Amino acid sequence: MPGNRRKEEEIRRARYYLVWVSNVGDPQIPDLSGEGFGSVEEALKEVKGVDIERDRILIWEVLQTGHMKVVWQFSGWHWPLDAIDIVPGGLDQGSLPGDKETLYEKLSRQY
Repeated sequence: MPGNRRKEEEIRRARYYLVWVSNVGDPQIPDLSGEGFGSVEEALKEVKGVDIERDRILIWEVLQTGHMKVVWQFSGWHWPLDAIDIVPGGLDQGSLPGDKETLYEKLSRQY
């Protein structure tokens, strides 16, 4: 039980970093020198004006231990849609808070 409690506390203290790139080859690892966000939802408030063709948006969860992983992603047409190139096993396209469809699906309908 104490191990589970410690893990839960560690996740509560996790920071979330938004990485937004528009060119294949741009760095996709977060700059940890900034504050980051307290939650995925807080980071997603910054997502506006997305280009379905060029953009990739990754939200990285960084634990106090330094362990980090992508927990939310959007990948436009120029990127592998499941982010398999950066997330082992891939990761489904993400939705914005309150949306039932993914951001990719939403933008595809508008194009």
